[in-house]
Amino acid sequence: MKFGYISNPDVLGSTEAKIQLLDGSDAVVADSRWHTVPDGDKTASANWQSLNVVTPTGAPDATQYKIVLQVANSNSSPNWVEDIQTPGL
Repeated sequence: MKFGYISNPDVLGSTEAKIQLLDGSDAVVADSRWHTVPDGDKTASANWQSLNVVTPTGAPDATQYKIVLQVANSNSSPNWVEDIQTPGL
């Protein structure tokens, strides 16, 4: 998945992102884990970052998931994230 974001942390190099796939009951079925991504304005499509997450083994064809993108940095606590949920991918 490719995504854009803006992160201007107090501690340079502290921006992290992860992607989760949620099933119909909003249970996490796949997780990319946290990855360090560049600080700054990454909203222009040429600057988008990418992370991979793999669908669960044995998932039936055409299974739909919600995608949750979480981005955090030194200015936010570990529990604070901005979620973007997209059904149908």
